[in-house]
Amino acid sequence: MAGRRKQKAQASRDPEFSREPHRTRLFGKATGLVLGVFVIVLAAAVIVPIAPQYQKLSAIEVEYADTLKEEESLKKRHRQVELEAKALTTNLSYLESRARDRGPYYREGEDVIKISE
Repeated sequence: MAGRRKQKAQASRDPEFSREPHRTRLFGKATGLVLGVFVIVLAAAVIVPIAPQYQKLSAIEVEYADTLKEEESLKKRHRQVELEAKALTTNLSYLESRARDRGPYYREGEDVIKISE
């Protein structure tokens, strides 16, 4: 019987009568629940007023991106118009080709055929 071991009782005991030292908790169950609800309410109180402002900010950022794209396209168009104006004033063959394409202009002795759809 020398090899016999003591077995610990597995039944739950009242902490007052337990031989194990009592573990103290920082918060009880009710206090933890109240603290959890308080944190959730506090988070909601911070997030709810910010949400519409965040949506406005997102809309402004999208509008800003669209404005930048529009500005870039307008700069390209402006550059094209500048180059065309310069070509019209300096390049007479370009001026003549534009006049023939857009209007009923032709030289004497030429036969012009216009195809319109």
